[in-house]
Amino acid sequence: MNVDYPIEVEHHYDSVPYTLVTQAVQVKVSEQLAEGFHQHQRMAAHEHSRIRYRHTTVPEPMPPEHLAYKQ
Repeated sequence: MNVDYPIEVEHHYDSVPYTLVTQAVQVKVSEQLAEGFHQHQRMAAHEHSRIRYRHTTVPEPMPPEHLAYKQ
């Protein structure tokens, strides 16, 4: 099984912290912002994109080895 840390929000894939990969995450979406919450705490927030089936990946949620590879 391929375990990844983006979640699908309105046909777009948004980043959440990799530590939450198997956890339930609630999502709040506005015109400008996508926010991810875990246990009522905001764990991720970034500009919301409406481009279907694309990824918005910000460096903060990446595992250290993925971030090192990307750099």
